[in-house]
Amino acid sequence: MSVRRTISVTTVAAVIGSAVWANIAFSACAPAARGPVPPFRQTRVIIGADGIRSGPYAGPPAQFEFFNDDTEAHQIVSDPHPGHDRCPELTLGVIAAKRSVYVNFPVRGRICGYHDERRLGDRRFQGSIVIR
Repeated sequence: MSVRRTISVTTVAAVIGSAVWANIAFSACAPAARGPVPPFRQTRVIIGADGIRSGPYAGPPAQFEFFNDDTEAHQIVSDPHPGHDRCPELTLGVIAAKRSVYVNFPVRGRICGYHDERRLGDRRFQGSIVIR
């Protein structure tokens, strides 16, 4: 047995009107834009079969592309081992072969080390980022 319900045009108009007023009210509470956000400097970190080919980065806030140029997967995580909690945004997980993962570092005054969890102890698979 099916039940048929009828919604009046007045009810629909009231619902739509409420949604419009709610949108206006929430928009009024939003913080004002403070001008354009400067673009991040983009830096590429290349992970290969012989290690991480990019040197340590020291500079202004940036966006990092971790590109796996190897034929096997790598697992990039934040130092220190085993907590991986100094810079959790660097715990990127497994990066498949020929794939990239991106991470932004907008906060100044940070020093973040990272390593390949699958090559633990191999200094060729360690790196650092210093945001000034």
